[in-house]
Amino acid sequence: MPNPNDQRSNVKNPNNPDYKQDRDNRSNQKNPNNDAHPSRQAGGGGSSSPGPMPGSPPGETKR
Repeated sequence: MPNPNDQRSNVKNPNNPDYKQDRDNRSNQKNPNNDAHPSRQAGGGGSSSPGPMPGSPPGETKR
């Protein structure tokens, strides 16, 4: 059984077919015009940070 480092090695090696597949997958997920992008999913998606918490001083956000 291959260990997780084998997959990482394959993906980081530009001479391996898995490298191109990984780059294509990443490009598709980062492209807002692609159906796989979170902003195109039902409900709008996207990762926005929440605003300040109620009761916190102005200019500070709780993390």
